[in-house]
Amino acid sequence: MSQPTNLFLPLEKMASHVFFEYHRFDLAASNPAFRRSDELGGLVREALLIHFRILLGFFYGSKQQQDDVIVSDYTSTWIPNVPTWLEEYKQRCNKLLAHLTYKRVGYVDSNDMVWVLDDKIQHLRSEWQLFLNSLPADRKVWFS
Repeated sequence: MSQPTNLFLPLEKMASHVFFEYHRFDLAASNPAFRRSDELGGLVREALLIHFRILLGFFYGSKQQQDDVIVSDYTSTWIPNVPTWLEEYKQRCNKLLAHLTYKRVGYVDSNDMVWVLDDKIQHLRSEWQLFLNSLPADRKVWFS
């Protein structure tokens, strides 16, 4: 099977994927089950955290791979409000959600399995609005 000659999707086509990540994040955060302490609540929080981690990479990450999509691909005027909890929560997402690691045992042993998310949700919602406001009009429509 031959490789496509253009490995990069145009920004406009990629915008729907960026919007999808934000929409799923916001949908999980708004779901009444998010606050439940049962298995369903845990599943909704996990869904939120997956999209949360992707959005952290989009807003605050750098291109680790040539085809990574980050905020600066869309706008040069958006100024990130980098939260103090960024590195801690990126690591928590990586160690507790994205990979099977021995650090999980450490989180459990230190009784550090609780995710404090309300302020993080509000922060990313605010960043999303600031991002949209920074877009030129012709790009803003890609995210509606």
